[in-house]
Amino acid sequence: MKKYFFPVAVMVFAATALAQTSTSTDTTSTKTTTKSTGTAATGTIATLNDNQIAGVLITINDVELEASKLALRRARLPEVKEFARKMSDDHKGSLMDTKKMYRSYDKSTARSDVGVTLNSEAKDLSRELTKSTRDGFDKTYIDQQVILHEKALATLNETLIPNVTDEVLKTHLEKTRTAVTEHLNDARSIQSKIQ
Repeated sequence: MKKYFFPVAVMVFAATALAQTSTSTDTTSTKTTTKSTGTAATGTIATLNDNQIAGVLITINDVELEASKLALRRARLPEVKEFARKMSDDHKGSLMDTKKMYRSYDKSTARSDVGVTLNSEAKDLSRELTKSTRDGFDKTYIDQQVILHEKALATLNETLIPNVTDEVLKTHLEKTRTAVTEHLNDARSIQSKIQ
């Protein structure tokens, strides 16, 4: 993957941009219901199953790992490089945990509109980041990390955690929420120093 971007942002932008519906059949009553796959930005909250939620987490971690590689190469400030290193380490761990959990339950991740949109948004946003000048890269990276982590927190709270049914995955999402909060606080601290 040659494109880089911050997966959290991508997830959030993808989730907030999405406003489609899907039809499902309730087999117990044979009635058809429509489930929203939009988000709070459109006045509705996305409905995802556990496999789709895990798929979104896997995509986010993959993209974040690529973004951190770019930041480790291009960032100039030591605190920005250290932040990128932390993102790399944390997202490697989260990716391994997510994949291990789903292997142990013999579940596979499912494609979702959120995941597809996330990949599309990642390509667009990574182009913007890679175009940033060497002198402006650190500020651009950190500014985006602040915005994206704020939105990621909202997505976790409003979309992913409310939809999860598997208790192990729910615990993983709650652990992820804690990490996102920590990442946001770290990014804000660095941002205040490089304004």
